[in-house]
Amino acid sequence: MYTTPLRGDRNPFVTWIMPLAVRDDVLMHTVLAYSACHLNNTTGTPCDGSTAWTHYASAIRSLKCGITNLSSGDSINTSIYLLAVLLLGLIEVCQHRCCHVEPM
Repeated sequence: MYTTPLRGDRNPFVTWIMPLAVRDDVLMHTVLAYSACHLNNTTGTPCDGSTAWTHYASAIRSLKCGITNLSSGDSINTSIYLLAVLLLGLIEVCQHRCCHVEPM
């Protein structure tokens, strides 16, 4: 079922996630990868976009470094990392949905 997207101040992606992404590289790369995958999915183009996967790889690497710093006592906002992990999971769902390939 398709619903009408929320516009402006009513859209939590715009009001909550984007302001955080502007201040954090991990979340920005995650949002860019998610946006590219979503665009590929909604326009019907194949999910072979190198831009999406370049940002995805950057997000994974940055997240790994951030989590390593967290475990060594760095006091970074963990909610940003949790949000990045959730969006990375959505990318996996999106990628599977639009690019599912049967195993050989």
